[in-house]
Amino acid sequence: MKKADGALFNTAAVVTVDARLVDKLKAQARSAPSRRFRLCLHASTADQTQEMIVVHCRDNYSRPHAHRSPLTYMIIEGRMRVLLFDDAGKVTQRIDLAAFSSGNAFALHIEPERWYMPVCLTEQVVFYETKWGPFRRETTNSWAPWSPAEHDAAAIAAYRRSLGVDFDET
Repeated sequence: MKKADGALFNTAAVVTVDARLVDKLKAQARSAPSRRFRLCLHASTADQTQEMIVVHCRDNYSRPHAHRSPLTYMIIEGRMRVLLFDDAGKVTQRIDLAAFSSGNAFALHIEPERWYMPVCLTEQVVFYETKWGPFRRETTNSWAPWSPAEHDAAAIAAYRRSLGVDFDET
């Protein structure tokens, strides 16, 4: 595997993911400035299918965005809330997800061009994500213009509070 820009990229023809590897991903997320980290099961951002094991920490901020492709999440560990928005930034739906063993919803599929924001509700959440490639962060993601940029900590804190997802939520 090779490390690059907040991720590990698979370099093998066959890759397995076990608890020890997930623990490493979780440690990387805890030490990352973005408070997230991913294992790309695909070898390159140019691949047509992007499959990842992703870890978000509770205080991670994933700016609301949309994609040109469908997206699927499956929770492996922890809990996540996904907020869906209309074009004006109003929350239209709150979807709570947890690991399969919880008995709650554990998978979510979102069609293209839907504004959404994942929010970690536990210390960390580990999830599987898949979407179409190739991936280019600034063109694959359409950032919601009504949401604060990822570098504005004060605006992010106020925005999260306005959504009812402050960092101290239980």
